Parts: sequence; structure tokens; C-alpha cells
Amino acid sequence: VELDFLESESILSLVERVRALGYDRSCLADWIPVYGEVWGYFDGAALLSGSELSRLNSSMLQLENDLRENPGLEQKLKPRLLTRYFWLASQYKAIGADDARVERLMRKIRLLDDSIGRQYQA
Repeated sequence: VELDFLESESILSLVERVRALGYDRSCLADWIPVYGEVWGYFDGAALLSGSELSRLNSSMLQLENDLRENPGLEQKLKPRLLTRYFWLASQYKAIGADDARVERLMRKIRLLDDSIGRQYQA
């Protein structure tokens, strides 16, 4: 996301709220979808195709591994992984997934970032 080219007042408001949290400009764009989801700027369930879901799961596993292997990159990797967890949560909503699957995902979110996990309602 090129922040300088955004025009939507709602999204610009979100950007300013996230910027006020003190994130470095280099990772600010990665945190915008996280807080957009948490604060209710984005709404709607997405139904992913089988191949999209497969790519999403693969991407999540890669980011989880990268985060374990490179803790110094946490500020860049964590928001990207949270965003993917939210995409999966959206899929779960769309298909009416059972509570156990949703709870496992919520545990992952809370383990990654407890503050985000407490604010997020799957």
C-alpha cells in the first residue's frame, strides 16, 4: 500500500490512528490492515477458493517459520501474519466453521499479540 496515494477519508483516518500508535514508517503500511480489522474499518466475510486457501495456509506457515527463525524481523512479519490469520477467520465466518477451529485460530492470534487478540472479535 502506497500511503501517499490514499484518498479515502475513512482509510486516511485509519492511517492517522495507526500512525499515532508510534509505528515506524517502514512498517506502518503492514499494521494498517491489522488495525483496520480490529477497529471495524473492514467488514465482510470472504469465501476463498481451494487454491486460495491453500496459498493462504502455505503463506501462514512460511511466516510462522520466518518469525521463529528471525525474531529481529518481528515488527515486519507479525502484522503480515496477523493479517493472514484475519483472512482465515473471515473464511471461517463465511463457511460457518466449528467453534474448535475458530478457537485454535484465536489462540494463535493471542499468542502472537495478546493486545490485538483481546481487541479482535472473530
